[in-house]
Amino acid sequence: MARWAKIRFGFGFLLFLSAVSLGLFFAFLEMSMHRHIVLSQDLFGASKRLFSLTEPMTTLQAHVESTDKPQARKQRIVVIVAHGRSGSTFLASIFDQHPRVFYVFEPLHGTRKTQLKDYDKIATNLLYHIFKCDFSVGNSIRDIGTFFRFYSRALSSPPFCTFSRGDPRWQRKGCLTVTQENLELSCKVQHDTIVYKLLLERIPGQSIGKLFETCELAGVECKIIYLIRDIRPVVMSSQKVSFFKEKDRKEKSSMRQFVHSLCQMTETNLHLVRNLPLSLRSRVRLVRYEDLAVSPLDVLQSLYEYAGLEMLESIKKWIVNITHPSTKELRAEKRNPMSFIRNSLEILDKWRRLTDSCYVNVIERYCRDVMTSMGYIATEGSVEVLRNLTIPLFIENYPAKYWIEE
Repeated sequence: MARWAKIRFGFGFLLFLSAVSLGLFFAFLEMSMHRHIVLSQDLFGASKRLFSLTEPMTTLQAHVESTDKPQARKQRIVVIVAHGRSGSTFLASIFDQHPRVFYVFEPLHGTRKTQLKDYDKIATNLLYHIFKCDFSVGNSIRDIGTFFRFYSRALSSPPFCTFSRGDPRWQRKGCLTVTQENLELSCKVQHDTIVYKLLLERIPGQSIGKLFETCELAGVECKIIYLIRDIRPVVMSSQKVSFFKEKDRKEKSSMRQFVHSLCQMTETNLHLVRNLPLSLRSRVRLVRYEDLAVSPLDVLQSLYEYAGLEMLESIKKWIVNITHPSTKELRAEKRNPMSFIRNSLEILDKWRRLTDSCYVNVIERYCRDVMTSMGYIATEGSVEVLRNLTIPLFIENYPAKYWIEE
């Protein structure tokens, strides 16, 4: 019996040890599995985060890159429209003086040799892109980088040149070739007001309405300044630079053809402006060159406000200097047909002393309606009225002035 008791005690003790060992084993196993699950979850979470960080252009990467680059600002597009020889270079040059302005001189100049049947399509496409500061179309980079590039303060300053145009160290040889990259950087990032000067003759359809359509397609809000000058001195000045030809003409029109086209174009666009829907009336401004010449500071203050620009004292002084230059400055600019340095009051009536009265009669006959709308007084064939500079040939208040309320 004693022996059986010992055997039973030994067997029970073994069972107890086995149970304890098994319990400890399962406890250890459970703890291991839990640690494995937690570790697996951590690894999965880490791998998930790692995967998200290695995707192309991730949010984090985009944020980092975006903070490294200057941010583009909402931009205003201002388009100055005029016939050639109407003073548009002078007006645009004053906008160009403002440090917030990116100015391009006649971007459609390079399209002038395009076949007539393709012209409107190509010109519209170019405007559509450059209105969005996209200079990838056609020869826009080459044309902007060569044709009167240095008429633009923005294109004569960093990143295009080592120094800004007003810096005494500035030299043309210190300027780089214009590229798409630096054009778009300057247009999109460095400036918030984009100014383009366009000749009405080169606009698609020769219509301001087409400009509005193109702006709408591009998704930008354009403001248009339509500059008009007395057509008589416009024609006289156009003759000097051979815009038309009376004798031995092959490609150029005669004087009568030129005048008729000019006045018809102006009349059509004035009619369009007069009948603009309310939604567009605040986006166009009619300006007479004569008012600009007589009261440059007042007119330009109003146009700057219209464009959303503040008038700077430095610009006021610059305007006074170029509209009342010294004799030396006038002599230096005399042979430059594109110069905007002129005695603004003297230039108003200079044409009256030099022009042929027969030409004036032709212009007044073709352009009577336009002249009346814009407040220009006809000489009615009188040489005395034409030559007598004490008799003004334009009036302050005229019908078109009240078509669009400021």
